[in-house]
Amino acid sequence: MDIRTYLCCPSSYETSQDLTILLTTITVLSHFVLSIEFDFHEILSWCVVTFQVS
Repeated sequence: MDIRTYLCCPSSYETSQDLTILLTTITVLSHFVLSIEFDFHEILSWCVVTFQVS
């Protein structure tokens, strides 16, 4: 079992397209996703996604 963590740090989520693509990808791979953490700051939006790869 391989566990991979991805940290996404887009410049901003003002363009909802980036967030939509990210959420769509997560939804498609939902059976691989262990946890999703969103930490929204004033300037940067952090997204931590942990995948379990069999």
